[in-house]
Amino acid sequence: MPAVAPTNLLPTDAPAAPAPTRSGGRRRVAARALRTARTVCIVIVVAFAVLSWTTRSSNPNIIRALGESATVRSVLSLLRSPSSVLEGEREDRITILLLGMGGAGHEGPLLTDTILIASIQPSTRAATLISVPRDLLVPASDGTSEKANAIHAYAEGARGDGAEAVRDALERAFDLRIPYYVRVDFRGFVGFIDAIGGVDVDVERTLDDPQYPITGMEDAPWAERFERLVIPAGRQRMDGALALKYVRSRHALGIEGSDFARARRQQRLLLAARDRAVSWGLLGNPRRLLALLEAWRGNVRTNLSPLEIYRLSSFASAATDADVARVVFADGPGEQLTASIRNGAYVLQPRDGTFEELRTIIRSAFRRKPSATAEPAPYSIEIWNGTTVTGLAHATAAELRRAGLTVTAIRNAPSRSVERSVIYRRQASGVNGQESDDRVTAIATRLAQQLHADTSTAFPSFASWTAEGKPDLLIVLGASSVVGEPSGSPPGPPSLSKGR
Repeated sequence: MPAVAPTNLLPTDAPAAPAPTRSGGRRRVAARALRTARTVCIVIVVAFAVLSWTTRSSNPNIIRALGESATVRSVLSLLRSPSSVLEGEREDRITILLLGMGGAGHEGPLLTDTILIASIQPSTRAATLISVPRDLLVPASDGTSEKANAIHAYAEGARGDGAEAVRDALERAFDLRIPYYVRVDFRGFVGFIDAIGGVDVDVERTLDDPQYPITGMEDAPWAERFERLVIPAGRQRMDGALALKYVRSRHALGIEGSDFARARRQQRLLLAARDRAVSWGLLGNPRRLLALLEAWRGNVRTNLSPLEIYRLSSFASAATDADVARVVFADGPGEQLTASIRNGAYVLQPRDGTFEELRTIIRSAFRRKPSATAEPAPYSIEIWNGTTVTGLAHATAAELRRAGLTVTAIRNAPSRSVERSVIYRRQASGVNGQESDDRVTAIATRLAQQLHADTSTAFPSFASWTAEGKPDLLIVLGASSVVGEPSGSPPGPPSLSKGR
């Protein structure tokens, strides 16, 4: 049989391909790099031209205009910032130390009146607040024990690292990793509360303190140093000055006169401030949040970066009060602490002589699951802001979350001039489709009344999802949902707490 010649895959007139060489490979890599560089340069030139065109009318100096561009500043900030993932986030436990101190002009300016550990579990958004008594003896770095508030005062006065010293001591005491801290003095606290328009606090019992110290009167005759502070039980709107008195009072009559009652008031006030900041749109607006922190920079110290603060606020704003486990250690019968006098000073120590019982209580609080009453309904809701009111979608989302609903996304609508709000609801299908559809309809109807909105089952053409990704409810907020707030606060949504 004659031999069969191999088939030639090249045209008969095509030149034979040269054998690949190392220098040829280098030339091809260099050519690709050149093309990539040329493309990048073109993109940069086009972007510069676009930005120049958009800014030329307001600022003839293009370089200055670009430097003042909010978009450019935001991009540069992100490029310069480290990863936005918080330390502990991958382990599902973010922990922060919160410290409050008098500051300049107050008696004992470096003593920490408030010591709180706040911990958030990102996967569930459940939070834990742990009040640490300021008189608790905790292990110092030299192996001795010292009162928690004194550790801050000594370290701050000697080295300027009081917050770090308290954090390290509490890590040793409670066997916790506490990567972050925030310390604020009285002036910063008052300024923050006033800046968000005050807070609404549910006062559990009437607070009657006949000996509340008057700032600036520390050296006056004894009878002139104090005022009588009375805060009635019930829901109270507090400005910064009254809020500070509420969390500082130590000599109230009855049960409110204990440090442990004061710790509970501090936790209550902190959650009220969180709620107000959410409804005010602060935690959802990084520019407003950072501007406020900048205004009080001299009164606040933290090791959180601006990007970390904004990411942390997104977790903090999502938890409802029912999701917050509150831990307050006390020294009564059967409690965890015992009181004694040491070197003439009142101190608290763990009842069992170790911190193991306190650690067990903290670990148990961390494992606590959110209350069943706080479980959000199994419906997904997206909120789009169709107005120019900054923070309206975030404030509305906060109200819905407090009502037990699940908000999965917040964004701006393509049009920011929507007059009438609309709630678009998804029609269910399947065996239980009718029951599910009835419940979604009921939620949409209630929200429509409270948000002054219309309802529709025909989703707008500008909203595109896959069938699986479509939310159960899409709320496009318009001017009809905006209501005014007193004291110059930004407009917000109507309260959704009624009829929960």
